[in-house]
Amino acid sequence: MAGTDTAQADADAANPGDSQSTDAALDCPGVVDCPCEANDDRDFPICVASAAGRVCARPCVATCPGGESCVLYTPQGADTVSVCAPTGGLLCLPCRTDAQCRTIGAETATCVSHDQNGGFCGVGCTTSDDCPSGHVCADRVTTAGAATRQCVPDKAACTCSPGAVATAANTRCYLPDATVGGRFCAGVRTCGPAGLSACAPIAGADAVCVDAACLQNGKVGLPALADGSACSDGVVCTEGDACLGGHCEAGTNACECEKDADCKDDADLCNGVRYCDKSAQPFTCKTNPATVVGCPTGQDTVCLQNQCQPSTGASAMVPAPSTSIAPTRPAR
Repeated sequence: MAGTDTAQADADAANPGDSQSTDAALDCPGVVDCPCEANDDRDFPICVASAAGRVCARPCVATCPGGESCVLYTPQGADTVSVCAPTGGLLCLPCRTDAQCRTIGAETATCVSHDQNGGFCGVGCTTSDDCPSGHVCADRVTTAGAATRQCVPDKAACTCSPGAVATAANTRCYLPDATVGGRFCAGVRTCGPAGLSACAPIAGADAVCVDAACLQNGKVGLPALADGSACSDGVVCTEGDACLGGHCEAGTNACECEKDADCKDDADLCNGVRYCDKSAQPFTCKTNPATVVGCPTGQDTVCLQNQCQPSTGASAMVPAPSTSIAPTRPAR
């Protein structure tokens, strides 16, 4: 398999334009640039995050198409491989934590604080030569308050990539308190079809994770409860919901079902219809007794019984299970 991948990588490196056009003609999933969610259990495809969303990476030897770099990656439990990854990683993606910014080829990226405008992904760097066009390498502070050196926009503000719009990526921002001068309260900005929204007050489940005291004296940080603090995401079936970076993350789903369609029925038309019982938590699948087919037994004999037919749900007289009947002897 390694020889095949190497040969393909050499061809891709020599003729990136030809390789892209060939891949585009193939059917997804599982080929270069096709959307993906997680790595395959083979060497390829490797799923990488990009401005367009998560896509299958291109194998490489030393060079890649424009905007990509050939990097080493070691999948869990597999050998190290070389793949093309976006040079800018997830640069400018709205974020709340460093983990949201780290991907193949951008393992040192952090969520950089842009003061009250929110947090946006950077890319680790030493000098500005390490950064994509329009970005500079600068000393900044992460949303968690740690010092970092990252690629950040030179002049223009961060905008929403197609991938950020598709996933409704969002970040914590800050609104001036209209009643107390110099005080800021946490809000949220979200990527949508119209771009990055203005800062809006936090509502719903996330509001539980944000400190109601807001921020004093204009000092911008993350006004959130400690990670791991209990919260509720508003979904009755999840247990162990906890705050993470000011956001209420869903815990474990303890319900067997949330709607009737979650209760899979078998092909037996006699044993009743299953439904989602929400009378108590956790919700469970049960059989509606009113839908169980019953057959009259008035015509049953030793040899025949009236039984429901699983394939049709109708009753029919069928041979009774074999039984041992003692023969009768004529009287003497």
